[in-house]
Amino acid sequence: MSLILLEPTDDLLAVIADRLVGEGADFSANIVIFPEHRPGHYLRRHLARQVGRSLIPPQIFTLDDFVNQLYFELKGGRDHYLNDLDAVAWLFEIHQRAASPLGGANFQTLDRFLPWGLKLLAELETLKKAAVPPEKIREFDQLIDLNLSPYSQEHFYSLSYIYEEFYQLLEARQASTLGRRLEEVRSHFPLERLGRQGRIVVAGFFSLLELERQIIQQLLQLENCDLVLIKGKGLSELGEKLGFSQEEVSAWEEVSPAATKIEFYLSPDSHGQIFALNRVLQEKFDREGKSRPSEKQVIVLPAVETLFPLYQFTLARWSEKDFNISLGYPLSRTPLYSFFDKLFELLQNVDEADRFYIPDYLRFVLHPYIKNIFFPQTERTDLTRIMFHTLEEEFLQQKNRPFWRLEEIESDPEVRQRLLARFRDLPEVREPLVCLEHLKHIHDQTIRTFLEINSIGDFAQKIISLIEFIYQASTAAQHLFFHRYAEAMVSRLEDLAASQLAPLRFDTRSGYFNLFRNLIAETRVPFPGTPLRGLQVLGFWETRCLRFDEVYFLDLNEDVLPGTSRIDFLIPFPLRQQLNLPTYEDIEKRTEYYFRVLLNGARRACLFFVENSEKEKSRLVEKLIWERQEKEKIPEASSLLASVRYQVELKPREPRVIPKTQEVVEFLRRHHYSASSLDLYLKCPVRFYYAYVLNLQEKEEIAEAMERKEIGTLVHEILEEYFQPYLQQPLRREGLLDFKRLEKVVEQVFQSTFGRSLSGSALLMYHQVNRHLKDFILHYQLPLLDKLPNQAAPVILSLEKTLELKQAVDGHEFRLVARVDRLEKRGENFYVLDYKTSANESYYRINFKKLSFSERSTWAEAIGSLQLPLYVLLTAQLHRLPLERVEGRLLFLGKNRITPDIEYSALAEDKEERLAQLELMGRIINELLLEIINPALPFAEEVELPVHGGARGEGPPSASSAGNEKSPYQSLPSSRPPSTGGLKTRRVRLAAKDACRFCPFTDLCGR
Repeated sequence: MSLILLEPTDDLLAVIADRLVGEGADFSANIVIFPEHRPGHYLRRHLARQVGRSLIPPQIFTLDDFVNQLYFELKGGRDHYLNDLDAVAWLFEIHQRAASPLGGANFQTLDRFLPWGLKLLAELETLKKAAVPPEKIREFDQLIDLNLSPYSQEHFYSLSYIYEEFYQLLEARQASTLGRRLEEVRSHFPLERLGRQGRIVVAGFFSLLELERQIIQQLLQLENCDLVLIKGKGLSELGEKLGFSQEEVSAWEEVSPAATKIEFYLSPDSHGQIFALNRVLQEKFDREGKSRPSEKQVIVLPAVETLFPLYQFTLARWSEKDFNISLGYPLSRTPLYSFFDKLFELLQNVDEADRFYIPDYLRFVLHPYIKNIFFPQTERTDLTRIMFHTLEEEFLQQKNRPFWRLEEIESDPEVRQRLLARFRDLPEVREPLVCLEHLKHIHDQTIRTFLEINSIGDFAQKIISLIEFIYQASTAAQHLFFHRYAEAMVSRLEDLAASQLAPLRFDTRSGYFNLFRNLIAETRVPFPGTPLRGLQVLGFWETRCLRFDEVYFLDLNEDVLPGTSRIDFLIPFPLRQQLNLPTYEDIEKRTEYYFRVLLNGARRACLFFVENSEKEKSRLVEKLIWERQEKEKIPEASSLLASVRYQVELKPREPRVIPKTQEVVEFLRRHHYSASSLDLYLKCPVRFYYAYVLNLQEKEEIAEAMERKEIGTLVHEILEEYFQPYLQQPLRREGLLDFKRLEKVVEQVFQSTFGRSLSGSALLMYHQVNRHLKDFILHYQLPLLDKLPNQAAPVILSLEKTLELKQAVDGHEFRLVARVDRLEKRGENFYVLDYKTSANESYYRINFKKLSFSERSTWAEAIGSLQLPLYVLLTAQLHRLPLERVEGRLLFLGKNRITPDIEYSALAEDKEERLAQLELMGRIINELLLEIINPALPFAEEVELPVHGGARGEGPPSASSAGNEKSPYQSLPSSRPPSTGGLKTRRVRLAAKDACRFCPFTDLCGR
């Protein structure tokens, strides 16, 4: 045996190539063992360049592959390799018959056992590779009693039982795992045959489990074996395990000072790393006059989620020949997984009547793989999108019907009518009925096929068939990396269909879906490429035994590298130490060793990491910075960091100013003005323009839960129906306490809205409304009756009545509308009542102390809503009532506690003060109406107005602002176009200061 110790800067592959023996170009008598597959590609290329022609390469293995090869020679194929799914099936069998199963009753179903069973398999294999016999585990029972909780004791006791049972089952069923094969090869090691090989080179290892160590140690007994190691921190532990003395191995960690130029780049987020990397690469290319990277450069991605930002913003600039991606990407992060997740979520939420929840249905059919299915007899996908968006429109019209059967979607008269009407207008479609057949075909191929599942194997085959369908029938194949995602998923599902889990069944569909999610969560999409050409993009462990001139290392954060906090072991840390099993400390040592070797072997290393409130740099980086500080006597670590900063321009944009054309003015003159439209104009004239002039609206969606507007509509309808019998007669206690009738009304309204079978949020809201309206009767209506004398008992005059009034203002006629929920008479006074299902009064308050008619800028800030004053003024005008006899109240039914205090007014209780407030509000309403139709005043947040005479300066003049007229509806002179010629002007704000908050039009407005 020969020991060869290399510096990280040495060429490992050249050293190995020089040790190999061959006859001409035939190196097949040699065996080379690496800890990773990738170095084998580089060794073959090195030999080819050295020979200068084609060759027969050496036998290159990973240690696992080498053991499998020897095992096959020993057994001759008399047993089979047990894959992880079959192993989980056997473990589940053992688990179910165990007296004290691991995890108690938590993992008694296969779908819940699967992810845990895969971890269990890994731990059993680790115990086997560490050569821990079952009796050794049982020896720790007393230690367990002393140091572990009863829950942990039960786990460990069960583990010893499963350990014995599992490997006995392997023997009985003539199967083997890698751990079992290591054990067999160790016992029957073919020293004599291997001694007749050419050279055997074991290279690049840092740590070994016990059985692996014993096999390597047997190899080292051979004269033709070379052990080639790269010096680094922690390597001496391997030397001692292999039988070298402490004196010998002490030099294994003495690394020559590295000449690597290390640069540190701090970024506020992950994308900042990519921007910094792009800048570094571009500066290098500009400096060297190049435009393409080389194979001596590597980008290391320890966090795979950075792959796609890297691909889109860095790699996409080059041809695919200029880079190679070789790492495993989680299949659970791909659009293909998302597609099945949405499908299975739809199927899991089916109600007891086999109806599908429409929000789930829309999320599924609007997935790119479904909405881009080719329309029949065409190569077009836009027609399928039109079909599903037309369906979405119909569901919005019937939004109170959240559950549908597939047959109902396909045959509902309103759905058919809307679809046929839409496709009848499309000249590309010769027969509109084709869209209905197309819809049913998609349902059959996707949703219906999973309504009946016979077994796990049948389930796997159905998923594979669906993948084939979307591949052939949609544009999915054109999506980035779809083929790789599909191949990885199909391969895993084929393993499942061929495994011993295949004939098993679940009692419910959700069991299959959970099994799929847990299975795919453990699956990685390989990105195999040509590792000998172009820039290399590798995972961290793929860099072992390779040397690059330039290393670009991303995501060097503590939670990523070493990231040991995310390692989930079943065996507790103290017992792992006692059993000589790998711990998180061992993993951290191995990580740091290969990290240092990679960096020390490069000429330049650029290390990128994120620092913010949630992330911190890796301890590996912290050590490098500290060493640099100590070596160069640098007091401040920040001076070594290049920070990525975003250039944020905080300069406010100019507010949008929209002039009024003559056409717009004419439209505004004809418009019907409600309290909500006036409130919106008062809040922001620009927003009023988008909402009422352009008639733009946010896209309506079917909400998961009932929206406040829907609840309000229901409550208004219930209260109208409930109080209808009491119209034009005094309210009486005995009538109000007829809760059976109230319950019947609530039930009728809900059933007419949602159908006879209530479920989900509708059922929950049904019970809440029932209870809350009873509280409304008991704790508001009855105390109000008790408070008023009999002769003043409330008399309801109207319910849900729409008031319309043509109002003349300064020679202009305006149409004002209001829908009054309830008008009642209490004694001599009239009360306008409006129900609010909210609980917040602040939206309706009017701060008269801050309100000044002459100061237009105060209006939006002081007035929460014009609703109450407008309703009172319109009621008094239409019913020809003295204004002092009409009062307005808002009833806040949304308050948690119903009391008489839910009745709220924004106006004063004092009669004279209230009349003055109403007069002021009337003048403001009139002025707003004139302002809206004034062509000289644009829709804007702020306008420039002339300053007229007066100490404070007034806004647009009006007759009512000059006199003391009693009527709030007295005509006002029109607001003249503000002329600035010869006059001083001032900037007047029309919109509220918080107008942009929650505004749906900020993108259009540019705010």
